[in-house]
Amino acid sequence: MKFASVLAALVLSPCTAGAQEQIVRLQCDGTVDLYDANPPIRDMKVTGIYLEIRKGSIKVAGSTGWDGEFEIKRTDPASVFFVSPRNEEYFGSVNKYSGELQLNRMQNQSRLSAATRGVCRPAKPLF
Repeated sequence: MKFASVLAALVLSPCTAGAQEQIVRLQCDGTVDLYDANPPIRDMKVTGIYLEIRKGSIKVAGSTGWDGEFEIKRTDPASVFFVSPRNEEYFGSVNKYSGELQLNRMQNQSRLSAATRGVCRPAKPLF
């Protein structure tokens, strides 16, 4: 995908003084599993998740319970891993090359209560 090199450069290269901050904008679609629902909900379609990736943080919008800023905790050659600074039970990752998105929510740090899986692509404005 085209955004792979931009995303890789953003999270792997040091920021130079005076340089304009580079922002990667992605739109994502996929499915969500809600394990705590009664009965549990599986493979519910979700569309319109928006990610804005900057050096050190990821903004998530359009995914219930996930709207907000997340800290980038770790990167490796293929992925960026992030977590909520307010509640570490919310964490996720995005693959730099395939665009695969994972958003997870734990309950009491012991079991998965919700999981969103999707695929992201460069965001394009409608107008």
